[in-house]
Amino acid sequence: MGNLLLLSPLLLIGLAYIVWSAVLITEAIRVRSWVETSARIDVAELHDRPYRVRSKQGRKPTYRTRHAYRATVEYSYEFDEQPYQSDTIQRIHLSRFWYIGMNLGSHHKEWGTWLKRNRGKSIPCFVNPKQPDQAVLDRSLRWELIGYPGLFALPCLLIFVLFAWPGGAAKPSRENIEHN
Repeated sequence: MGNLLLLSPLLLIGLAYIVWSAVLITEAIRVRSWVETSARIDVAELHDRPYRVRSKQGRKPTYRTRHAYRATVEYSYEFDEQPYQSDTIQRIHLSRFWYIGMNLGSHHKEWGTWLKRNRGKSIPCFVNPKQPDQAVLDRSLRWELIGYPGLFALPCLLIFVLFAWPGGAAKPSRENIEHN
């Protein structure tokens, strides 16, 4: 019982990761059924937030400047002869969390550059036919949003299973104790 209480945070981390992955995959599948229409980019910006990273090489610490990017957009489109506006690039995104959503790959930097280059032009967007006020420009699944958290969460889940599960590695059986 002691191991179970001690290791229960690892189980919660692992289960939260499984739920997070399921939500991302389910949403990506759902958005695939949305209808493609034409949109016009009204506003497109690429926000850059520099931050410093400390690295120690030799005796003296050095600092490098890195950049976190966030793409923002406003676009207008018509669906069933009704005008709509949206600011959503991707249905599930972490754009409000600078250091999480922007630094997982170059997704926001690439989108921001492309959107700025196509400002005022007609581009494809995907509209929810049941709720036409919902639209996205990118309906792909960003695998790095599943992969990177998994590097931390899956080992947590594995440690829980190995050491807290009945019959796991941390619990020797009575038979093994009595025979030794």
